[in-house]
Amino acid sequence: MDKNLNKPHKGLHTDNHPSEQPKESYRFALNAVNESAEGNQTHLSNEPSNYACTNIPEGYYIIGDKYMEDNQSALFLLNPSLNKQEIGVLNKDNIYRTLINTSVLDFNIGKQIDCTYRTRGGGERILYWVDGYNRPRAVDINNLENYYTQAYKVYLAGGGNPNTYVLEKYDALKFELVKNYRDIPVFSNIEILNSGSIDSGSYNISIRLIDSDFNSTEWITTSNTVNIYVDSITSQFKDIEGSRNIKTDYQFFEKANKSIKVTFSNLDSNYQYYQVAIIKSTNNEGKVNQILVSDRIPVNQNYFIY
Repeated sequence: MDKNLNKPHKGLHTDNHPSEQPKESYRFALNAVNESAEGNQTHLSNEPSNYACTNIPEGYYIIGDKYMEDNQSALFLLNPSLNKQEIGVLNKDNIYRTLINTSVLDFNIGKQIDCTYRTRGGGERILYWVDGYNRPRAVDINNLENYYTQAYKVYLAGGGNPNTYVLEKYDALKFELVKNYRDIPVFSNIEILNSGSIDSGSYNISIRLIDSDFNSTEWITTSNTVNIYVDSITSQFKDIEGSRNIKTDYQFFEKANKSIKVTFSNLDSNYQYYQVAIIKSTNNEGKVNQILVSDRIPVNQNYFIY
């Protein structure tokens, strides 16, 4: 065997004149790898080409993908001609399956999708994505019914065939990671009750909505000021002395034997709960000194008592 056999494993070298080409190097290689398909190393071999493993729906383009698990990947597709967006899964057998086909996700061919995947609670498989164009979004691909419009839910409950439904099936707001809301809660009534035990001072009430995953909106709206004092609320104005939370040698007021009942209306039915914040100004300085937040309250209970 020729001991001077040139084994090109040093790599590509184009610095010298061809007559001075270093041994075990090469000047040009196309689609070359330093290992053959059989595992032979230090000998150049052609890299195998790609091959078509599956088909996506005609007219659609892939604008994002994310490996999930078990050789499965999520694909984000867009058909710009039809203004249709799609999320599907490519499984380990290279079979593509559509999960969501809609017109409400507003994908953009010039805005690629960056996605994160996680499992949660043992039964939720969630894709989180951003595209620098829309608000951050998420979908649990194991519970797609959570994203249906109310009209589509009613249609299915009545025995409708999902394959013949021609209207939009999905509600864009339900994909929002940072929760939005359609309806602004209304303080339909704020009542001072002559029972309870709270500090004298001024109070404001605020409310936010919470979904089934306990994701909350921002604090949406705040009430006008409610004044609390020791005197009876049925007393005439001239008979009300007022009260304050300070003890001196000549004056001290007990807590007011009152409570505040707030009744809400126009609570967004897309949310399962709400929370109330009690903003207290009871330090005799006219400044907020404490904020209390309630437990989660079911939206079918439209009142709160503090």
